[in-house]
Amino acid sequence: MESLDFKSGILKKNKLEQYEDNLAVHDFFDKEEILKAEYNQYTLTVQYIGEGNIFRIFILNDNNYFRPLVKQEVGDYESLIFFLKEYIKLLTRSEKN
Repeated sequence: MESLDFKSGILKKNKLEQYEDNLAVHDFFDKEEILKAEYNQYTLTVQYIGEGNIFRIFILNDNNYFRPLVKQEVGDYESLIFFLKEYIKLLTRSEKN
């Protein structure tokens, strides 16, 4: 799997490589935060959801989980990477405005 380019984002946490290396045994906890990148006032976060082996993508304004701008569940790793690339493009564009 190709790696993600976070462009101008500040990467705070990235356990996606750990998931990719050990698809069967990755030892993530339910609702564990496995990715976090900051783009000015926005935070891109990914949580692993144990039930169903899915990922939840959040785009937060000022790190506020109670009112996410985006909350999307993604079923598999390939879909997660696709959506992350799209959100990174949007967040990078928002920084320029």
